[in-house]
Amino acid sequence: MDKVLSNKKIIAHYVLPSLLLIMAIVYLPILLTAYYGLIEWNGIGKMKFIGLENYVVFLKDLKFWESAGHSSDHLKTLTVGIQNFIGQYTTDWGAIGATLMISIMPIMIMFLFLSDRIIEGMPRVRLKADERIELD
Repeated sequence: MDKVLSNKKIIAHYVLPSLLLIMAIVYLPILLTAYYGLIEWNGIGKMKFIGLENYVVFLKDLKFWESAGHSSDHLKTLTVGIQNFIGQYTTDWGAIGATLMISIMPIMIMFLFLSDRIIEGMPRVRLKADERIELD
């Protein structure tokens, strides 16, 4: 066992497929969403780079903040409000990307600062297979 754990090629052989899968499923969509927030594109024509304009527009929009903070039936939530950018003949992918990045940014920042505490809070106790937990 020590021979396997000391060989970096074997470790990479086992770890690399899962890292590639995580990158493809988690990180690549986040990066693409951030990229779509920087462009103006309807999904068919040419992409036009507009920089942070989509982000500035949504940060200044009061309806965006209302939809992010309310959950009553007569006000749309943020995720339902994103559907407004999808039309029958055109879709504003830049607006969708900017909105999604703004909405997930607080979660990502909190995770970066609190990930150590989350991991510390996980139980470090392992139950043996023959031990049973009795509930009162």
